[in-house]
Amino acid sequence: MSEPKVCGILGGLGPTATADLYKAIITSTPAEKDQDHLHIIINANPRIPDRTADIINGTTFSLPGLIKSAQTLEQAGANFIVMPCNTVHHFLDVIQAEINIPILDMIKLTAQALHKLNYKKVGMLSTSATIKSQLYQKALKEFNIEIVGLTLSAITNSMEIIYGPKGIKAGVQYEFSDHNRDLALAVIAEQNRHGAEAIILGCTEIPLAIKPSQSPLPLINATQVLAEAIVAECWA
Repeated sequence: MSEPKVCGILGGLGPTATADLYKAIITSTPAEKDQDHLHIIINANPRIPDRTADIINGTTFSLPGLIKSAQTLEQAGANFIVMPCNTVHHFLDVIQAEINIPILDMIKLTAQALHKLNYKKVGMLSTSATIKSQLYQKALKEFNIEIVGLTLSAITNSMEIIYGPKGIKAGVQYEFSDHNRDLALAVIAEQNRHGAEAIILGCTEIPLAIKPSQSPLPLINATQVLAEAIVAECWA
């Protein structure tokens, strides 16, 4: 059997989301011993400026750090790269142009997963920048899938879960807190009223706020979709 490819994770965007992806890769790998697991190189640099702020303000302060992290992963021996941050995919093409190995597109992979599940209307919890940049809207249009319920209250609650003083980025003590779960449930309930059949967890911090068993609608976790794609790509 040939050796699997090496995956490079452009991480730190934020740190807990990076750790969550690595755990998802481990649990998605059919392994019976340590040596069955995949070779993963993680370059986690949380000092890269915030991507949401860049997109909202029309700046590119995060790009030099993102490009450097990708180049470092390539130099370290990665065969392909993933980015466990939905918002950063706004810059995917620019980063891709600076390296010679492919970047797996989490947004497109999630759109494909939704299509395979035959959903036609979905809700989404994500950053305001992911919504502004139309990342999911463009990817889902190919499959005639509509995102519903992206109201001001839905966006405000989602941003509170991610960036609020008790949000996921504020510390691990806020993971799966009642506060963040209730905010997520409020968004899901609103989008359910708009006809959503499932909910995209379109920010890699959101899976650390609510569990599938707590939601009245199916949750499509982009982190889990990416983890499964990584395992498949490593053995491709």
